[in-house]
Amino acid sequence: MHIKLSWKKEWTGVLLLFLSLRLIYAAMGVYVALGPEPYRLAREPIFDTTLPLLRHDPLSEKLVNIWFRWDTGWYLKIAAQGYSAQDSSIAYLPLYPLSIRWLASWLGEDYLLSALLVSNLATLVALLLFYELVRRDGASQETATKSILSLLLFPTGFFLFAAYTESLFLACVLGAWLLARKENWLLAGALGALATLTRLQGVVLTPVLLWMFLSAGADQHGENPAAQVKAVWNMLAIRESRRRFLQGLKRLIWLGAFLPMLAFMAYSVWVQYAHLGGIQQALENHWSIQTVMPWTGFWKFLERLFTQPHFFIDWIELCLFLPVLGLLILGFFKLKPAYSLYNWLTLSILFMRGTPPHLLDSFSRYYLSMFPLFILIGRIKNRKMQTVLWSLSFSLQLFLLRGFLDWRWVA
Repeated sequence: MHIKLSWKKEWTGVLLLFLSLRLIYAAMGVYVALGPEPYRLAREPIFDTTLPLLRHDPLSEKLVNIWFRWDTGWYLKIAAQGYSAQDSSIAYLPLYPLSIRWLASWLGEDYLLSALLVSNLATLVALLLFYELVRRDGASQETATKSILSLLLFPTGFFLFAAYTESLFLACVLGAWLLARKENWLLAGALGALATLTRLQGVVLTPVLLWMFLSAGADQHGENPAAQVKAVWNMLAIRESRRRFLQGLKRLIWLGAFLPMLAFMAYSVWVQYAHLGGIQQALENHWSIQTVMPWTGFWKFLERLFTQPHFFIDWIELCLFLPVLGLLILGFFKLKPAYSLYNWLTLSILFMRGTPPHLLDSFSRYYLSMFPLFILIGRIKNRKMQTVLWSLSFSLQLFLLRGFLDWRWVA
């Protein structure tokens, strides 16, 4: 396959958005770093274990170490010391820590700087891929840019720039999506497998890629969701078209769609073989999170909503969940079925965390991976409404970022 590597002029706006936000976050980090040392709410042993990995020169103290927050300690620990059966680190998938370790080997074992560079580079790649995907759907350059802006200004958008897995996961998912649109099922599945080895939610790409394979077989790439579902149904129901489709299955490249699921299975087998316990066991033992069926998790959410006292973080999560739910429902009528399938399966995976410590623990961060939501926001025609929405969203983001850097809030 010929790959053309060249910069497109229309990507320049995306790069400027990326650099602008990176500078804003750096300025916020320096501002917090110059103030009094914040009280660290996270007191797990993992942070004391990884503190010696940080550099303490003036530049690192102001621009890098301020991002040593919350889950970042886990990724640095795995990158520097590997997994252990005693600390439940197995709940964190290996691709991001491995990327950190590789880059740190070139940067004098500076693990936190390497973690930030990996996530920021992945963010830029993800933004460019997102832009290309929206454009391939037939949207204008303006709509594609608005979709990216909606993603970046989302209240938890700063996690794309932090030492977290959000950006690497999103880059792998979007890369897989674009390759699937080109019907390169093997490479799409391979990138889907990398997404799964970054975050467990990547496993939903197997049914999504299979649906995209079916819609490609029906020669239906249109925007109308009902028309696409009807075309796939007709292909499978009508004898002659079904025969042609089954003939096409002889080209086994479509089996690449199963690679995300196989990656999850391979990781699970390796965990058991290495006597590291299990992901479900780690979640329950360390974070008291039980894995349940999605509908059970949703019912437990309703119970928590109406029976338990709520904290500040719970109201934030709820206020974000309700409009996201509305967008998910709207997506049935406005988005291609593959987008809606991906969004709803991702939400189902989130609800499988049946007993989180808060009402919707970390949901607001995980919405960043549900990129089709931001396509809908980017399509809003009313400029005034869109500007107000972005302004409110980014204001909340800056507020949450300050809480994140102060150790007072994490999604």
